[in-house]
Amino acid sequence: MTVSSFDQQAWLKRIGYGGPLEPTLSTLRQLIFAHSHAIAYESLDIMLGRTPRLDVGTLQRKMIFGGRGGYCLEQNMLFRAGLRSLGYQITSLQGRVVRGMVIRRAATGDSYAPAG
Repeated sequence: MTVSSFDQQAWLKRIGYGGPLEPTLSTLRQLIFAHSHAIAYESLDIMLGRTPRLDVGTLQRKMIFGGRGGYCLEQNMLFRAGLRSLGYQITSLQGRVVRGMVIRRAATGDSYAPAG
């Protein structure tokens, strides 16, 4: 994704953010609040068996211009594009939930299997 393909002004308007744009921790906190309160978590497409498309154009059409919410991956990708457009240096990480997995605490060697 190039910064020029992301409509920063439309995103800021959609999340109702009019504060400073400098890439600082204070701005980041305000953006997190604004984005998470303006764009709902939505899993309708997942429930209908539709695989989320994660390209910035699709995400913008759905969540910014279409006024819809997004699934966790969609939310994160849109927010990442917004932050990058403001000059934040982003490192993307991936995680997942694994049920039935035994977890070991390195400090004590104790093990437990989470419920579920």
